[in-house]
Amino acid sequence: PGAKAAAPRAQAAAAPATAAAAPAPVARSRKGRGARAPAAAPPAPLTPFPMSIGTVKMVNGSADYTDLWIKPSFALDMRSLNGTVTGLSSDPKSRAKLALDGKLASYSPLHIAGELNLLSAALYTDVTLSFKDLDLTIVNPYSGYFVGYKIDKGKLSVDVAYKIDQRQLKAEQHFVVDQLELGDRVDSPEAMHLPFKLAVALLKDTNGVIDLALPMSGSLDDPQFRIGPIIWKVFVNLIEKAVTAPFALLGHLFGGGEHMNVVEFAAGSAELGKPAQEQLASLEKALQQRPQLKLDVPIVASAGLDRTQLARAAVEAALAARGAPADPAKRFQLLLEQFRAGLGKEAPLPASVAAAQAAKKKDPDTLAAANADLEAALIAHAQVPDADLEQLGRARAAAIQNALLAGGQIDPGRVFIVNAPPKPDTGDTVKVEMAIH
Repeated sequence: PGAKAAAPRAQAAAAPATAAAAPAPVARSRKGRGARAPAAAPPAPLTPFPMSIGTVKMVNGSADYTDLWIKPSFALDMRSLNGTVTGLSSDPKSRAKLALDGKLASYSPLHIAGELNLLSAALYTDVTLSFKDLDLTIVNPYSGYFVGYKIDKGKLSVDVAYKIDQRQLKAEQHFVVDQLELGDRVDSPEAMHLPFKLAVALLKDTNGVIDLALPMSGSLDDPQFRIGPIIWKVFVNLIEKAVTAPFALLGHLFGGGEHMNVVEFAAGSAELGKPAQEQLASLEKALQQRPQLKLDVPIVASAGLDRTQLARAAVEAALAARGAPADPAKRFQLLLEQFRAGLGKEAPLPASVAAAQAAKKKDPDTLAAANADLEAALIAHAQVPDADLEQLGRARAAAIQNALLAGGQIDPGRVFIVNAPPKPDTGDTVKVEMAIH
């Protein structure tokens, strides 16, 4: 009966359309010339046929995803799909519920769930997708193109949530990569030339697992929008940040700050202060959790900052050998004797010293000024060989190495003491900057 009732309406609707398609009548003017009558008004748009489907059940279904823009192309199949789609409707505001389980690439467990408008998925989609233990060798077309390496081994597990609202995509993506091993290099003009093997070592934990959260957003109206390339771009950006600022990544994960590789020493000293000890404790933790990383600790000394302090230490050591009295007057006599022995009896004395000698009554201020000037003269005259600077640099590197290895949790073969160029004289501390590889 519904079909019979619909037929007259269809025929009635066809009549004005036929009339509109016929040639317009021609009116004659007084001079006999023809004039076309005004065109008929366009027909009103047809009302969409309302439709709804309660439930669609899928039994042992299949689907294929193929990305043809990349060469060689990437293809992924979904098999043994079972589940339901409920609440399908032509109403733009409707939300169908989706629940499917199956296998990805024939064996990887796959689950898809969420809400969407299948008749206008670009306007609204809110779905989650997860799969486990997919062999990473399947993504070699992407890894070769973007990273410049094939993948020899690895498993991938993914949990993602994609939400599209008015053609705007917002995605939360959680990737877990297990036992990743990079293979041969691939000649790709689009590959970023970065030390990706270092990046893998930075990201891989003690169990060989890389755990990544990669949020993503974009517009479906962007002509360059392709889901595969966008995911890889986000991944490559993360890799780039990791290898260009590795200690910032480690500091974020394990504490110690983004400059956890820079240890500061007081001039002339190889003693680790409390902040440096806490910093190295965080670095030790990071090295424990990233067993493939190796650390270079440079031998660092500053000629300008360290030489002065080493000379001061030598002067104090000479005074200590002679008793180094606390009494300013007795200290003055020792410093004066040391001055004459080192610089010669004819060397001119500082003015403050002459004033102290001339004063009949040695007041503390006069003696303090004289002692300070004598010490400064002795320090300036003291000779500090380059070997002493190198010894100080080695002592600093050894202090760092000992702090990292004392707990016995890190293989000593992973921490290297290495030579380094002279340190420029900047600031009032000497900075030892470590590197990983």
